[in-house]
Amino acid sequence: MGASVIVGGDFTAVTDTSGRSYPAARLAKYLPATGTFDLTWAPSTTGPVYALASSGDRLLVGGNFSKLDGRSHASLGAVSLSTGDLDPTFTTTVDKQIDTVAIGWRPRPHVGAGDDGAGSLAAADPRRFQGRTSEAISPARTV
Repeated sequence: MGASVIVGGDFTAVTDTSGRSYPAARLAKYLPATGTFDLTWAPSTTGPVYALASSGDRLLVGGNFSKLDGRSHASLGAVSLSTGDLDPTFTTTVDKQIDTVAIGWRPRPHVGAGDDGAGSLAAADPRRFQGRTSEAISPARTV
């Protein structure tokens, strides 16, 4: 991947070290060596991003949004680290804001949903995902 930093949050623009601002819809790729942003890497969300985690070329994005890169993905989705394109193989159903995303040792994603821990996530193996209350998850598809 090289020397880059992916940033997520609740912003609509980024400013490089020379003071130039560029549109960025809550996700951006910063290149510390040049003090600039990679403007070709431009996924977007419709709401704030609270959590990021990567595994290989996949970047998991969690937060409080209804769309990721223009497609329906409620609060959790994945994009390519190299291109920023939506990962169409990552299909998951979430009914709460995602506050935490981590990649386990297998590598398996784990997420934390909502302050009260009462959320649900559809995945092929419910043990792959653990909220604060380890709520049961209905099987749907491997992620």
